Amino acid sequence: MDFTRRPLCMQSSTSLKPGDQVELRLGGVRRPRRPLVLRLSVNAKKSKVKMVGTHKFDNPEKRLIVEIKPNKGKIGRTFKADVAAILEALEALKDDVPRAQAFEDELTSKSEATLGPLCDGKQFTLQRDMVATKLVEKMVSEEKFVPSVIEPSFGISLAAFEQNFDSREGDEKRGVMSSPLIAPVKVSVLRLSNIPDFEPFATDLESVFVEERLECKVGTSSVAIGRKYARADEQYFSAG
Repeated sequence: MDFTRRPLCMQSSTSLKPGDQVELRLGGVRRPRRPLVLRLSVNAKKSKVKMVGTHKFDNPEKRLIVEIKPNKGKIGRTFKADVAAILEALEALKDDVPRAQAFEDELTSKSEATLGPLCDGKQFTLQRDMVATKLVEKMVSEEKFVPSVIEPSFGISLAAFEQNFDSREGDEKRGVMSSPLIAPVKVSVLRLSNIPDFEPFATDLESVFVEERLECKVGTSSVAIGRKYARADEQYFSAG
């Protein structure tokens, strides 16, 4: 069976499909002209954290499910260092019913089947006693999926923010964002003290800014006023 059309591997999140253009440059970094889909499956693989969404059905649905049970001992003794890649490829077959069915048909007719090519171009011939594949119908109430993450700018926004970030002279840990028009919070109200007498004034000021449709945040921490100012700078408030 020919599995060369779609290699059994995870696509790198930084790879480009044939035909993608990357001529746009900003600060010496190549940028794509059109949005790319970043593969969360790659991040999940590296972090070992599942990054999936769940779609719940209004009513349970009958679905064809692929069950694959590899004989890890037999595969390990035969392929040794490649066993991890083989098990990963078999796991990927569970998400592709037609390919899983074709793989099982080849095992049934020839008592062996070719798995691959994988990411590194390797392919392996598995014997009938190395893997058991079965397609069963089950009632399911939900399905898991890996969301597609669209990053239209592919870093241009980060580069723009970087140009507006600075630190205070003599203290590089005190960061300052300096572009008022795109500040998420326009005004911070910082009290000199947390004594109750200041509470009404802070509340009145907040109401005024809200009426003017200005995003406002009232500082309630008990730290010194200088530290409040520094924190407001780091959190990107355009006025205080």
